[in-house]
Amino acid sequence: MVIMSRPALDKLNSMGYIKTSTRTNLVKSIIGMAVRVGMPKPDISTENAFLKTLRDAESIGYSASASGTYLSTVLWPKMGIWKDIESKNTRVLSERVASVVARGELEIGFQQISEILPIEGALLVGPIPSSMQKVTVFAAAVTGNAKNPEMAWMLIEYLSSKRVADVIHSTGLVPMVLESGSTKRYDKPGTALP
Repeated sequence: MVIMSRPALDKLNSMGYIKTSTRTNLVKSIIGMAVRVGMPKPDISTENAFLKTLRDAESIGYSASASGTYLSTVLWPKMGIWKDIESKNTRVLSERVASVVARGELEIGFQQISEILPIEGALLVGPIPSSMQKVTVFAAAVTGNAKNPEMAWMLIEYLSSKRVADVIHSTGLVPMVLESGSTKRYDKPGTALP
């Protein structure tokens, strides 16, 4: 079986490498902001607050992956702020942005929440506003040449079940399965569940 971004999985499907009927969305990965532990948490809860935080920051880091490319080439230019903040931006290569923030080399940093949470010394401020998000969906499928497709399918069913939603949520990913009628919400990864 394979687990990868949904567009990449769909490409493999079009090439005949996976069993089409087994494609299953597992999680959403969203962009968050980190500061160094002990530093104040800037407000990024609204578009205006997010814009102010970007303008006020002395240094900003973003990942060299798809989320950072989206921020620097799509979102910030669209917001009309890129020219104002470009000189204080750093594209972080070869390590997690939160690691650089944790060392105090950057004031704020942006990356997938699941890549911020495990970094000691970095504090997740929260997700960027939903109206500005670039959501990445990760999905699984059984490969066409799987030696044990039944077991692979059982694993996919397990990973997409309500039984593991809390564990997935704790890693900073948003499970695609929601408990109907439950008060639990999985739309803010890395935060305490109600």
